[in-house]
Amino acid sequence: MLKGWPLVMVLFAVVQASEINCNGNVAIKNSEDAKNVRENCKTIAGNLDLDIFETCNLDGLEEVRGDVVHRCPTKQQGLDYCMDASTTFTISSSTLRIINGSLDFFYYRGVEKLDFPQLNKVRQDISLYAPYNLTHVNFANLEYFGSFLLNTPSLMQLQLDKFKEFTSREVLKPDGTTSGPYVNIWNTGRLESFNEFFQNPVNPYNVYDNGASNSFVIFYPLTVQNLTFGWTRMPSMEIEAKSQLTLTLGGPETEEMEFEGTLQIGAGVTAINRHESLKNLTVQRFDLKQSAVVDLDLPFNQVTTVVVYGNPQLRQLRLPSTAQSWKNLDLNIGSSDNLLLSPVKDGSDETIWHWPTGDMSSVVIRANITADFL
Repeated sequence: MLKGWPLVMVLFAVVQASEINCNGNVAIKNSEDAKNVRENCKTIAGNLDLDIFETCNLDGLEEVRGDVVHRCPTKQQGLDYCMDASTTFTISSSTLRIINGSLDFFYYRGVEKLDFPQLNKVRQDISLYAPYNLTHVNFANLEYFGSFLLNTPSLMQLQLDKFKEFTSREVLKPDGTTSGPYVNIWNTGRLESFNEFFQNPVNPYNVYDNGASNSFVIFYPLTVQNLTFGWTRMPSMEIEAKSQLTLTLGGPETEEMEFEGTLQIGAGVTAINRHESLKNLTVQRFDLKQSAVVDLDLPFNQVTTVVVYGNPQLRQLRLPSTAQSWKNLDLNIGSSDNLLLSPVKDGSDETIWHWPTGDMSSVVIRANITADFL
């Protein structure tokens, strides 16, 4: 060492970002990870795991070939880790177009907004289950998906009005099992309308598994008061409501509607109407149970089974003139103490009950009837 020369030591601190491999699975845990995805990944070949609790922008990402997920509890932290978000945040991408797997958010408490305005296809399921602070969802360009599950207690806005078609006969569920496509709407938060999603003439029967036993659509809204349902050929549907709900069968562009299975109407439904654009409505089985309907028209061109049971507020029931052509009708009416069955409307000569002219399969009626009813 030379005398008189001071020894100078320079320490360089190197901060290395998490490694992002676009050709495999990607986990985003912080803003630096999100930045790396934005700058390096147009396509992620595997899954995209969102284990982040701050605003995450993924502009630049166009396709995820696996799943986009946040599932709790995680192996490391448990459920409290996912539920205890101190601030709310947004997950967004203005460029993401395709998810070839699922879009699943389970107990993602902190997320307030999901903003994917260009997302066009989710090949498997979309599940938004108990993200308690989620208020706004923008799927404005979404046309195709496999299944849809919604349980969002705080939701205020849902942009989803371009849905056209289900993508697959078989959908991989989050628990690893498979099923036919389904739509389960359990909690709509503060939404007042769901018409944009349901009113278009979608035909889900093309991809439905006939062997499935559950209802294809289950709709249990919290505050929605009017639902216009325009899907064309349905396996089955079950509707209840926590508030007073008026159901309109048929949408402005729907001329034909057919239920191959059961149309089941339950608690909270106060009225059932038929859209003026609907020319034909065929139902295999119609069940009205524990509803709040007071005055009911059976607005069907054809129906095979009608069960009206346990509707304490029901006062009047009409069979339209089309009922004269119903074939092999199975009719069961009971436990509706305020119902009075009559061939004419009270106070007028209007005929409100038309018996089928052909053979009927069975008739069971336990109700108040007028002398001229039978």
